[in-house]
Amino acid sequence: MYRVSSRAFGGALRFGHYNGIRYNGVRYNSVYSTLMTTLKQDMKDAMVKKDQLRKTAIKSIMSTIKNSEIDMKNKELDAFALHDAFTKMVQQRTDSVKDYVANKRQDLADKENQEIEVISKYLKDIPVASKEDIEKKVVEFLEELKKSEPDLQLKQIFSKFDWDKITNEWKASQKAIRAAIVSQFKTIFK
Repeated sequence: MYRVSSRAFGGALRFGHYNGIRYNGVRYNSVYSTLMTTLKQDMKDAMVKKDQLRKTAIKSIMSTIKNSEIDMKNKELDAFALHDAFTKMVQQRTDSVKDYVANKRQDLADKENQEIEVISKYLKDIPVASKEDIEKKVVEFLEELKKSEPDLQLKQIFSKFDWDKITNEWKASQKAIRAAIVSQFKTIFK
Protein backbone atom coordinates (compact mmCIF):
# COMPACT_ATOMS: atom_id res chain seq x y z
CA MET A 1 0.00 0.00 0.00
CA TYR A 2 1.43 3.35 -1.01
CA ARG A 3 1.08 6.60 0.83
CA VAL A 4 -0.53 9.10 -1.49
CA SER A 5 -0.30 12.83 -1.16
CA SER A 6 -3.57 14.72 -0.90
CA ARG A 7 -2.65 16.75 -3.96
CA ALA A 8 -2.63 13.66 -6.15
CA PHE A 9 -6.38 13.31 -5.72
CA GLY A 10 -7.47 16.92 -5.53
CA GLY A 11 -7.15 17.17 -1.76
CA ALA A 12 -9.76 14.46 -1.19
CA LEU A 13 -7.38 12.12 0.61
CA ARG A 14 -5.93 13.91 3.57
CA PHE A 15 -6.06 11.45 6.41
CA GLY A 16 -5.02 8.07 5.19
CA HIS A 17 -3.88 5.65 2.61
CA TYR A 18 -5.59 5.03 -0.69
CA ASN A 19 -5.92 1.47 -1.86
CA GLY A 20 -8.70 1.82 -4.40
CA ILE A 21 -11.33 0.09 -2.29
CA ARG A 22 -11.31 1.55 1.20
CA TYR A 23 -10.85 5.03 2.51
CA ASN A 24 -11.35 6.04 6.13
CA GLY A 25 -12.91 2.66 6.91
CA VAL A 26 -15.76 2.84 4.36
CA ARG A 27 -15.73 0.45 1.41
CA TYR A 28 -16.90 1.78 -1.91
CA ASN A 29 -18.14 0.00 -5.00
CA SER A 30 -18.55 0.83 -8.65
CA VAL A 31 -22.08 2.22 -8.20
CA TYR A 32 -20.80 4.69 -5.62
CA SER A 33 -17.79 5.65 -7.72
CA THR A 34 -19.84 6.14 -10.88
CA LEU A 35 -22.48 8.14 -9.06
CA MET A 36 -19.97 10.44 -7.39
CA THR A 37 -18.17 11.04 -10.70
CA THR A 38 -21.47 11.90 -12.37
CA LEU A 39 -22.50 14.18 -9.51
CA LYS A 40 -19.20 16.05 -9.55
CA GLN A 41 -19.37 16.54 -13.32
CA ASP A 42 -22.99 17.68 -13.15
CA MET A 43 -22.07 20.06 -10.33
CA LYS A 44 -19.43 21.64 -12.54
CA ASP A 45 -21.91 21.93 -15.40
CA ALA A 46 -24.51 23.53 -13.13
CA MET A 47 -21.93 26.03 -11.87
CA VAL A 48 -20.82 26.93 -15.40
CA LYS A 49 -24.43 27.34 -16.55
CA LYS A 50 -25.28 29.21 -13.31
CA ASP A 51 -28.15 26.83 -12.66
CA GLN A 52 -28.62 27.59 -8.96
CA LEU A 53 -31.44 25.10 -8.37
CA ARG A 54 -29.57 22.14 -9.87
CA LYS A 55 -26.38 23.13 -8.06
CA THR A 56 -28.22 23.29 -4.73
CA ALA A 57 -29.91 19.93 -5.32
CA ILE A 58 -26.61 18.25 -6.22
CA LYS A 59 -24.91 19.75 -3.16
CA SER A 60 -27.74 18.37 -1.05
CA ILE A 61 -27.30 14.93 -2.62
CA MET A 62 -23.55 14.94 -2.02
CA SER A 63 -24.09 16.07 1.57
CA THR A 64 -26.56 13.26 2.17
CA ILE A 65 -24.12 10.73 0.71
CA LYS A 66 -21.35 12.05 2.94
CA ASN A 67 -23.64 11.78 5.98
CA SER A 68 -24.48 8.20 4.96
CA GLU A 69 -20.76 7.42 4.80
CA ILE A 70 -20.34 8.72 8.33
CA ASP A 71 -23.36 6.77 9.58
CA MET A 72 -22.24 3.53 7.89
CA LYS A 73 -18.82 3.61 9.61
CA ASN A 74 -17.08 0.37 8.55
CA LYS A 75 -19.91 -1.07 6.48
CA GLU A 76 -20.06 -1.04 2.71
CA LEU A 77 -21.76 1.94 1.09
CA ASP A 78 -23.55 0.00 -1.63
CA ALA A 79 -26.35 0.62 -4.11
CA PHE A 80 -28.98 -0.25 -1.50
CA ALA A 81 -27.71 2.32 1.00
CA LEU A 82 -27.57 4.94 -1.75
CA HIS A 83 -31.08 4.03 -2.92
CA ASP A 84 -32.43 4.30 0.63
CA ALA A 85 -30.77 7.71 1.07
CA PHE A 86 -32.14 9.02 -2.25
CA THR A 87 -35.62 7.67 -1.51
CA LYS A 88 -35.54 9.40 1.86
CA MET A 89 -34.56 12.71 0.20
CA VAL A 90 -37.46 12.43 -2.26
CA GLN A 91 -39.88 11.60 0.56
CA GLN A 92 -38.71 14.57 2.64
CA ARG A 93 -39.23 16.92 -0.28
CA THR A 94 -42.63 15.42 -1.06
CA ASP A 95 -43.68 16.06 2.54
CA SER A 96 -42.37 19.63 2.26
CA VAL A 97 -44.40 20.19 -0.92
CA LYS A 98 -47.57 19.14 0.90
CA ASP A 99 -46.79 21.53 3.74
CA TYR A 100 -46.00 24.41 1.36
CA VAL A 101 -49.21 23.87 -0.62
CA ALA A 102 -51.23 23.74 2.62
CA ASN A 103 -49.66 27.07 3.65
CA LYS A 104 -50.26 28.61 0.20
CA ARG A 105 -46.54 28.88 -0.67
CA GLN A 106 -46.66 27.59 -4.23
CA ASP A 107 -43.29 29.19 -5.07
CA LEU A 108 -41.52 27.03 -2.48
CA ALA A 109 -43.54 23.97 -3.49
CA ASP A 110 -42.43 24.45 -7.12
CA LYS A 111 -38.80 24.69 -6.02
CA GLU A 112 -39.10 21.45 -4.03
CA ASN A 113 -40.76 19.72 -7.01
CA GLN A 114 -37.87 20.75 -9.23
CA GLU A 115 -35.39 19.37 -6.69
CA ILE A 116 -37.39 16.11 -6.62
CA GLU A 117 -36.94 15.87 -10.40
CA VAL A 118 -33.17 16.33 -10.08
CA ILE A 119 -32.86 13.74 -7.30
CA SER A 120 -35.15 11.30 -9.14
CA LYS A 121 -32.87 11.49 -12.18
CA TYR A 122 -30.00 10.09 -10.12
CA LEU A 123 -32.24 7.68 -8.23
CA LYS A 124 -33.23 6.00 -11.52
CA ASP A 125 -29.55 5.38 -12.32
CA ILE A 126 -29.03 3.25 -9.21
CA PRO A 127 -29.44 -0.44 -10.16
CA VAL A 128 -31.98 -1.40 -7.49
CA ALA A 129 -35.39 -3.01 -7.94
CA SER A 130 -38.43 -0.78 -7.71
CA LYS A 131 -40.88 -0.99 -4.83
CA GLU A 132 -43.46 -2.64 -7.11
CA ASP A 133 -40.97 -5.33 -8.23
CA ILE A 134 -40.05 -6.09 -4.64
CA GLU A 135 -43.68 -6.35 -3.57
CA LYS A 136 -44.45 -8.65 -6.51
CA LYS A 137 -41.58 -11.00 -5.53
CA VAL A 138 -42.57 -10.89 -1.86
CA VAL A 139 -46.16 -11.82 -2.74
CA GLU A 140 -44.93 -14.78 -4.81
CA PHE A 141 -42.61 -15.90 -2.02
CA LEU A 142 -45.29 -15.54 0.67
CA GLU A 143 -47.84 -17.46 -1.42
CA GLU A 144 -45.35 -20.33 -1.82
CA LEU A 145 -44.71 -20.29 1.93
CA LYS A 146 -48.43 -20.33 2.66
CA LYS A 147 -48.86 -23.48 0.55
CA SER A 148 -46.22 -25.36 2.55
CA GLU A 149 -46.78 -23.76 5.98
CA PRO A 150 -50.17 -22.01 6.27
CA ASP A 151 -49.91 -21.15 9.99
CA LEU A 152 -46.75 -19.04 9.98
CA GLN A 153 -46.47 -15.90 12.05
CA LEU A 154 -44.82 -12.74 10.76
CA LYS A 155 -41.69 -13.13 12.90
CA GLN A 156 -41.24 -16.71 11.63
CA ILE A 157 -41.30 -15.60 8.02
CA PHE A 158 -38.17 -13.49 8.40
CA SER A 159 -36.19 -16.59 9.38
CA LYS A 160 -37.24 -18.32 6.12
CA PHE A 161 -35.22 -15.86 4.02
CA ASP A 162 -31.58 -16.36 3.05
CA TRP A 163 -30.94 -12.62 3.23
CA ASP A 164 -27.61 -12.55 1.40
CA LYS A 165 -28.97 -14.59 -1.50
CA ILE A 166 -32.32 -12.75 -1.69
CA THR A 167 -30.85 -9.23 -1.59
CA ASN A 168 -28.49 -10.06 -4.45
CA GLU A 169 -31.04 -11.92 -6.57
CA TRP A 170 -33.84 -9.40 -6.09
CA LYS A 171 -31.50 -6.36 -6.21
CA ALA A 172 -33.18 -4.96 -3.13
CA SER A 173 -32.11 -3.98 0.34
CA GLN A 174 -33.06 -6.05 3.34
CA LYS A 175 -34.91 -3.02 4.70
CA ALA A 176 -37.07 -2.74 1.56
CA ILE A 177 -37.83 -6.46 1.52
CA ARG A 178 -38.80 -6.43 5.20
CA ALA A 179 -41.12 -3.48 4.63
CA ALA A 180 -42.78 -5.29 1.73
CA ILE A 181 -43.21 -8.45 3.82
CA VAL A 182 -44.88 -6.50 6.62
CA SER A 183 -47.21 -4.72 4.19
CA GLN A 184 -48.18 -7.92 2.30
CA PHE A 185 -48.35 -10.36 5.21
CA LYS A 186 -51.92 -9.66 6.31
CA THR A 187 -53.34 -9.90 2.80
CA ILE A 188 -51.77 -13.31 2.15
CA PHE A 189 -51.85 -14.92 5.61
CA LYS A 190 -55.46 -14.08 6.55
